[in-house]
Amino acid sequence: MPRRAFQSRRRSALLVRAADHATTSIWAEAPTDAWTLLIFAGAAPDRAGLRDLAAEVRRHFGARVRPIVITASATVSAEWATVDGVMLDVLMQAHVRYGVNGSACYLLRPDTVVAARAPLAEWDKVNQHLSSIFTPDIVMNPIFQAPSWAASIQALSDQ
Repeated sequence: MPRRAFQSRRRSALLVRAADHATTSIWAEAPTDAWTLLIFAGAAPDRAGLRDLAAEVRRHFGARVRPIVITASATVSAEWATVDGVMLDVLMQAHVRYGVNGSACYLLRPDTVVAARAPLAEWDKVNQHLSSIFTPDIVMNPIFQAPSWAASIQALSDQ
């Protein structure tokens, strides 16, 4: 089970977006209406594996979870720079502020709290945790679908 740190607020850090070399921050990249998965690449990242992991998160969770891959290197290959959500931690601020020495992942809730953290080798446990939050029963429940909910209210008010 991933370690949980529910009282830990997300810490911002300056990053460089790999795609366009623009300066940004974790706060600027993390959406306020969705969860964020910070994936720290580690010293010897498996770039293809990290690219596939980010794609899997996007495919499985859609807009509900935004994966951000953070690498400690100051430069990345042209292929790696085209992957959406790759950030360079040139000043090592994110690594220091999150206490990351190797590869790890941090799950941030929309309200800025760290919901879970784990070594990247334990990604399957974080994935299970995410899947338990975004179960099909909750996502497909009519009470959470605005048009259905609004129609129910209208039907009640017509009686």
